[in-house]
Amino acid sequence: MPRTKLGGITTSELQAEIRRRKRSQRKLRKQRTALVRKLAQLDAQLEASGGAGGRARGRKRRGRRVRRARNKVSLAGTLVKVLSATKPATVMQAMEAVKQAGYKTKSRTFRTIVNQTLLKDKRFKKAKRGQYVLA
Repeated sequence: MPRTKLGGITTSELQAEIRRRKRSQRKLRKQRTALVRKLAQLDAQLEASGGAGGRARGRKRRGRRVRRARNKVSLAGTLVKVLSATKPATVMQAMEAVKQAGYKTKSRTFRTIVNQTLLKDKRFKKAKRGQYVLA
């Protein structure tokens, strides 16, 4: 609300305005609480239907932390097991082979992570553009 000058306002008018604003705040808080409740219901319906809830991008769902998938062998170790020293594999093929080998991930950018691992780890070398083999 725009600020007004207080010259010409009586004390009783000022008190009435303060009361009006407090009532307005209570009403807005009730509306906010109702909307938050409705949003939680919609998130639950989305999750039940297999979609991501409203907090899927964040790290929490319904107040609980989303746990990272744990694997006994690192991604690079799993890539060593599934890649061949002679037959080159694309990043997509390597990613699918890693998943077939039982590597668990919840990452939405898993292909990028596999690509970075293949580029940075000395155990892999580039055969052709976008294709990698064991070094």
